[in-house]
Amino acid sequence: MKLLVKPLSADQVRTFIKWEYAGSYALYNMTPENEEAEIRFFLDAENGYFAITDEEGAFLGFCNFGADARVPGGDYHAEAVDIGMGMRPDLTGQGKGALYAAAVFDYAETHYPQQLQRVTIAEFNQRAQQLSRKFGFVQVARFRREKDKRPFVIMTRKIGR
Repeated sequence: MKLLVKPLSADQVRTFIKWEYAGSYALYNMTPENEEAEIRFFLDAENGYFAITDEEGAFLGFCNFGADARVPGGDYHAEAVDIGMGMRPDLTGQGKGALYAAAVFDYAETHYPQQLQRVTIAEFNQRAQQLSRKFGFVQVARFRREKDKRPFVIMTRKIGR
């Protein structure tokens, strides 16, 4: 199965802002106060959000490239493309993360000129950290998020050009 990274639609945004993850992954649940404002934010090209779909167009997740993939409290002084992603809750934990990550990291390598890719991951999220390590990311920092002091890690990988 080949996955595609393409522009988001308003309907896709309406869908993913309501996704609910269970247990400690509930950290990733969104609590939109104003749906239309959220849609405008996620569709604004400056914020770097995209849909992840299969070849038939089924919406499987989203990703973003840029400052919104950063977590307040981290050290982001090095020039890099920051990458974030989210999978549909019913698709998590099935061993398909590498397929999603490959599509996202390949898209970043093709479309963003930085030689460094960076991800910021909640420290408890060992699945995401392990997946990132499989793609050559190494942990370079650990910090606590400003608003709640929850621990996060920053991982990077160099891209050869």
